[in-house]
Amino acid sequence: MRDIHFSINPNRNAKQQALDVIRQLKQSNNIPIQQAQMRVQLTISAKDAKKFKEKMNKLSTMPNIENEEFLGSSMQLICSIDPGVFRELDDLLRSETRGQGQLELLSLMDVAEGDEALNDLNEEKTDD
Repeated sequence: MRDIHFSINPNRNAKQQALDVIRQLKQSNNIPIQQAQMRVQLTISAKDAKKFKEKMNKLSTMPNIENEEFLGSSMQLICSIDPGVFRELDDLLRSETRGQGQLELLSLMDVAEGDEALNDLNEEKTDD
């Protein structure tokens, strides 16, 4: 927080200040910060699938498609998305499939755990 010259204001909401710090840290690129990805499963009729995928790729942040499978007359997509895109993706699914599509949340956090990245970052800071 010193690197971005952020000082805590005891009269402001802690949650709002935390969100401000995270946003500023992302912009400064001192510490690589990313939101945890959500894994979701989309079920769409096969006839709507092509048009839906084209529009899905135009979202603000493009989902990372992990698996695409055709099951009879429907297509099933498993992908990782940013939590901020969830509502946008749900609205797109509802409008394109006229309420016939299905969006399921598989997991809230899809994070690769490990200490290696933090240690590497710490070593880079001490080398400067």
